[in-house]
Amino acid sequence: MKGETRRVLHLTSSFPRSKEDHVAPFLLDLARAQVAAGMEVAVLAPHAPGLPVEEDLDGVRVRRFRYAPSRLERLAYRGGILQAARSPLGALLVPPFLVCFALAAVREALRFRPEVVHAHWWIPGGLAGLLASRLLGVPLVVQVHGSDLVLAERWPLRSLARWVLQRAAVVGAVSRHLADRARGLLGKAGPRVELLPMPLGVEVEERTPLPPAPPVRLLAAGRFVPVKGFLVLIRAFRRAVEEGLDGFLELVGEGPEGARLAEEAAGLGERVRLRPPLSKDALRDAMLRSHAVVVPSLEEGLGLVAAEALALGRPVVASRVGGLPEVVEEGRDGVLAPPGDVEALKNALMRLPLPPPEGRALARHLPEAALRAHLAAYREALMLGVGRWRAWRVVGGVAGLGVLLGLVGLFRGEWGRVRSAWSGADPVLAVLAGAALVLGEAGFGLSSGLALRAFRGRVAAREAAGVFYISQTAKHIPGGIWPVAARWGAGRAAWGLSRMDLLFWLGLEAGLSVLVGGGLGCVLLGIGARGASPGLLPRSGWLVLGGLALGLPFMLAGLARAPGRLLGGRIGVLAGLRVLPALLAYLLTWALRGAGVGLLGIALGARAAALPVLAGAEAVSSVVGFLVLPVPAGVGVREGVFVLLVGGTLGPGVALSISLASRFLIVLAGFLLAAVGPVLVRGGGRGPWGRPGVTGGRGSSPVSWRRYGRA
Repeated sequence: MKGETRRVLHLTSSFPRSKEDHVAPFLLDLARAQVAAGMEVAVLAPHAPGLPVEEDLDGVRVRRFRYAPSRLERLAYRGGILQAARSPLGALLVPPFLVCFALAAVREALRFRPEVVHAHWWIPGGLAGLLASRLLGVPLVVQVHGSDLVLAERWPLRSLARWVLQRAAVVGAVSRHLADRARGLLGKAGPRVELLPMPLGVEVEERTPLPPAPPVRLLAAGRFVPVKGFLVLIRAFRRAVEEGLDGFLELVGEGPEGARLAEEAAGLGERVRLRPPLSKDALRDAMLRSHAVVVPSLEEGLGLVAAEALALGRPVVASRVGGLPEVVEEGRDGVLAPPGDVEALKNALMRLPLPPPEGRALARHLPEAALRAHLAAYREALMLGVGRWRAWRVVGGVAGLGVLLGLVGLFRGEWGRVRSAWSGADPVLAVLAGAALVLGEAGFGLSSGLALRAFRGRVAAREAAGVFYISQTAKHIPGGIWPVAARWGAGRAAWGLSRMDLLFWLGLEAGLSVLVGGGLGCVLLGIGARGASPGLLPRSGWLVLGGLALGLPFMLAGLARAPGRLLGGRIGVLAGLRVLPALLAYLLTWALRGAGVGLLGIALGARAAALPVLAGAEAVSSVVGFLVLPVPAGVGVREGVFVLLVGGTLGPGVALSISLASRFLIVLAGFLLAAVGPVLVRGGGRGPWGRPGVTGGRGSSPVSWRRYGRA
């Protein structure tokens, strides 16, 4: 494995508390195999009473996060969080557990700086890993183990599970059965689902001979919960004994069904023995003393205990469910019976003793094979990369939404007036206002296309407009700041633009829009406010400059990542006549958008003389919202500026309602245009002027737009 060293952070809600612990030992085995291959491995798991916060287990750095006072930390290591959450105290602990897990994942990722985050179980590990992955820009691998997929198939959590898994670079499954179920959950749009087997916790040694029989000694180990099927096993064993089987059954584990199992086994006397969980070495010795290991599960992601039994040369009687048939080959390794069928399981037990197993499925569970599969998944995740969330985007989005909610609360006393204004609105003017807003939003695509042609004449304007419509919807999604990423993908993948070319185009496009919108807005406000409100024009100018000041640090931070030759040899484009069509298109677009808001205001009772003020306020407020980069789509900022500029004319409540109504129409138009975008891109091989696009003609674009449509 030389040259394969990776820094991997494992996130898990269950991990061995010591080297010999029976809780999820396969995760420690995996981490050990990675350390042995030269990898740096860290594990983040929940804390529990009596455990150190940080320790080293065979070279594996383990850190345990706190989520409650020590005596209350009882969610983990007790048969699964879902089981523990059924109690009132457990249910109260779930929210702080999830929050603390997510924050600890971010903190540990910042401290450890992994190349890959590997989350086990989509909830809670996948949720916590997603936050760390996107904030730090580290690829995420989410591995499902079975119980989490069962949870994902319940309707309240299905959408959440799909949302988490679709944002992983790679989804891993411990068996083919689980991989198929994960693909079914994800659908066609999800990431690749890879088989990532867990390594065996025992060595495949020379087969030790089976003990003499009779009597036949059986062993079953696992959590005492209904899904493990131990109640079915005891009943089947009783019937087998009644029909002449000379045998003994040993059940190893603990859990909420322990008392019921003991009651069911009471009539069998010494033939059935319930024991507490054993250490790894003690469980291995118990397997070697047995003639067969029984795995009667009703649901099972893989059944690693069956694989370990085969590795020790012990046949397995198991349910034909989940991943068990992938491990236990009928007739060669043991017997399979339908899950939950007492009679079928009794018949399988009556066939004991069985010959030693062949164990042909063990090859993929050897530590070397499991390690190779995981390294391949990590390589794939690193190649795919990850979209990164900026912390300031999240903070900005929350702040903008807070401002918007604050405005709604501040003017709640005026909602009677707002209802009255809307109930008496002129429907014809309202329809015309909506049409103007839709045309204005459509015009931005044309303007963007012309701006690109002004810089890169070979690209078809229609195709550029389609890309604009596809990508522009990203700004309305929480956390999205300017749909630059989508257009970046388009320029790189479909048009062959270099980074410098594309950065310049994006700057040119944004600069032209802000310049024209801000200038037109200030002019209209100056015309409309003449004599009525002399301070309105300076106020709007200062607002634009303030928005620019707020956005400038983020612009400079982005430009600092590009080489200093960003503008070298290209500034001459601005002096050329080719940029004039784009300027005129932006002017028309902003005028249409302002007219739409102005007509909406008049429809609600404003005087016609207020049209320039309303149109100017719309342009200025949109530009300021556009410039305040940390706030997605200027939510809250745009509305606040609009109310500040025209609230005295219309009343703050009516002004806010106009701003919200125009935003709704613009967003709706944007999403409708996004559906038109792919059609324009498909036909973008030749532009309106008959020049062939960089894509090489009709038919080459459909592949490209899918790539940047997902950006």
